[in-house]
Amino acid sequence: MPVGMQVTNDNGVLQIDDTYKNIQLISKTSVTSMTQVSSGTLYNGTKAYWYYDIVVSSATNPVIALNGNTTQWLIIGAVNISGSTYTFRVFSDADVDFTYYVFDVPTTSGTVGFEVYNSSGELQFTATRGAFKPTNQITTTIADGNKSTTLASGKTYAVVTVRPGRYASSSSVIGDPKIPTPDECSQQYYIGGFKLNGTALTTNASPVLWFDQYRGDDFSCGLISGEEAQIVLVIDVSNY
Repeated sequence: MPVGMQVTNDNGVLQIDDTYKNIQLISKTSVTSMTQVSSGTLYNGTKAYWYYDIVVSSATNPVIALNGNTTQWLIIGAVNISGSTYTFRVFSDADVDFTYYVFDVPTTSGTVGFEVYNSSGELQFTATRGAFKPTNQITTTIADGNKSTTLASGKTYAVVTVRPGRYASSSSVIGDPKIPTPDECSQQYYIGGFKLNGTALTTNASPVLWFDQYRGDDFSCGLISGEEAQIVLVIDVSNY
């Protein structure tokens, strides 16, 4: 264990040190409406999807956790970084409500409370912000299908996307009428998602077809990349 201190309370043991960053709760937001991308964008039929952009400004290394909808798939599928502004795009196959939690290296709150700084004067921990408390890491392969995990009772959970999972479902197609030039081809991608209902978590590495990826020439057409397992981290957000 690195040099530091441990604080024990009703929520367990917190390790505080000046070697590793202690990411903590920065904000919590409820979302009630997402933006729809109209149907008719996929070469194998019509499929609409919804998204919501989480923008975190003045960030150091933010982590986003989602308390997902109980009936529809939800996942963070893209991140854009511009300086210290991070934009996380959340996807779903329906317009759903969800709550997201932003965790990051803490900054001083300007209020009275217990704080820990390192030798460079950088804030490492403040008692005014909630701790990042992982409870489970779950890997889901394509072969698992809908994977069910029962979490410990008596707590509230949220899910961090470590890797969303991916499945290239078929070879690319040349001559798709929705593609501007005839020598391009398109590739179907299924992306992973999760559903969280209290302590019941369902994960899947590729439940929903989100988009086609267009490629520049017919020599590169064909199956792009098989499959990639999904990895999610479950955290305890009780009382946040």
